Amino acid sequence: MDIFTSFATISVPLVATLSTIYAIEKQQRKRWHYKIKNDFMDPTIDHHLMMKNLLEHDMPFMTRASLELGQFRTFAIPSISKLLNSTGEYTKQCPIRYDDTDLILREILENGVHSRRAEAAIARLNEIHGKYPSITNDDFLYTLSIFIVIPVIFIDKFGYRKVSKNEREALFQSFRIIGNQMHIEHIPKSYDATVIFHHEYERKYMKFSTTNFNVGTATMDFFLEHSLPRFLRPIGRQFAICLLDERLRAALGIGPRPNLIISTAVSLIMFFRSVFVLRFMVASEYSRRRTTSKATCPYLTRWDPFDYASYPRGYNLEDLGPKKKGIAAKKSQ
Repeated sequence: MDIFTSFATISVPLVATLSTIYAIEKQQRKRWHYKIKNDFMDPTIDHHLMMKNLLEHDMPFMTRASLELGQFRTFAIPSISKLLNSTGEYTKQCPIRYDDTDLILREILENGVHSRRAEAAIARLNEIHGKYPSITNDDFLYTLSIFIVIPVIFIDKFGYRKVSKNEREALFQSFRIIGNQMHIEHIPKSYDATVIFHHEYERKYMKFSTTNFNVGTATMDFFLEHSLPRFLRPIGRQFAICLLDERLRAALGIGPRPNLIISTAVSLIMFFRSVFVLRFMVASEYSRRRTTSKATCPYLTRWDPFDYASYPRGYNLEDLGPKKKGIAAKKSQ
């Protein structure tokens, strides 16, 4: 009995430890599955598959959050916010306008930039923008750069891992094609050149104006009202402000960075989230896409607690976007 007891005393903890190590290693292999796949793909050819792996499987929440926060950068450019403020599309109809933007972008990225649905979505986007001839090529180019640069910055800072060089190139290739189909001129030749353009443009043009404040505040109010109960919205606002950099906060006129206690708490929350994702979560085998593969209109959206459900019965692409000419467009005629 003594030998048996001694063996059991040693073997049970040993087996439990080895089983735990095996489970953790197996979990880790699943966690890194899509990143490894992306590393062995050619971003100039496989950019659509690489984007799907990143956006729909590996980091769907982080990519979505980065693009939602990235929208605030367009609001911090006076020439852009002046147009948005004059049309009232974001200050008065923010939920449906945000949903339209999200759905058009997802139609393109989730179905592939060369797909029939993506081409139709880009054509609809060009039709919408054609109503506003005051938009400059540089404003279009800056907005395009946001989709390339900001997800990388945000994920590198708050994600469980950094975006790989291959994935950065896939982002660039995908949006370069979109930019070409939108007839945007002077698109930079590489990801690094896009980063330089992006920061240089912000240095020159990201400055405070009242219209920045109006559009930015209306959009943040919308996000908070949709995401949080009323009593948590003041905390949520401080949390969101902490995620914005100093230049962006100043241009939007939303005040300085919250105090040290709040900003430290936000940093710790994001850090522990990244650790939790890395250690205890696996990349989703289920595609976290919003659009469906339904071949005919109206297209339906998959249910998601973070979606805004502007089209519960489905949508046609011509439903998306403003239905009338904006004020700015009328004035220019």
